[in-house]
Amino acid sequence: PGKAIYDALTDPMQVMKFTRGPAKVEAKVNGAFELYGGKIQGTFLELESGKLIKQNWKFDNWKDYSEVTITFDEDEDGCTVKVK
Repeated sequence: PGKAIYDALTDPMQVMKFTRGPAKVEAKVNGAFELYGGKIQGTFLELESGKLIKQNWKFDNWKDYSEVTITFDEDEDGCTVKVK
């Protein structure tokens, strides 16, 4: 489950399915992403497939970026996603 959620946030085709809109996603360290025609934009700071996404992101009308860390912890019951 963690890998599927990770892919929904990093794989361009999966992101477009998830958001139901155009997306540009370059899933690599320092790679850029844009969602909803550039309304949301940012850069990936750290990536570990199925485990971690660390990124800077903002809405197009925000001055500053916000740093977000998303972790995926799998166990026998499923996957816990933490956003910080």
